[in-house]
Amino acid sequence: MNKDFDKGQAKRFLEKRESLEKEEREKERNATIKLVVKTLKKLFDHTDVEVYLVGSVTQPYMFYSHSDVDIVVKNFKGDRFDLWTQLEALIKRDVEVILFENCHFQEHVLKSGYKVL
Repeated sequence: MNKDFDKGQAKRFLEKRESLEKEEREKERNATIKLVVKTLKKLFDHTDVEVYLVGSVTQPYMFYSHSDVDIVVKNFKGDRFDLWTQLEALIKRDVEVILFENCHFQEHVLKSGYKVL
């Protein structure tokens, strides 16, 4: 072992780096939420469609650069795959569009989801 190696200093360095990375991920999550909400409101404002966000985008410090955005739509009568591709193009991120009516975790969506509209 190198005599000049300071284990405590190395630990502090790594903890600081992890903390900064965590804060950057949180900034990315918040920016993503703003963009997604703005986009969904443009698409569904003044309609009967209810929209919820679920998954890692709703959880502080759990969203990563490779994370997708899980969007649940209720009372949506259009083509889910058209909506899916449209949202991915507008948001520039992978999305998962889930029809509420076919969703096996409806109670979770209503209780814990982030209601956009």
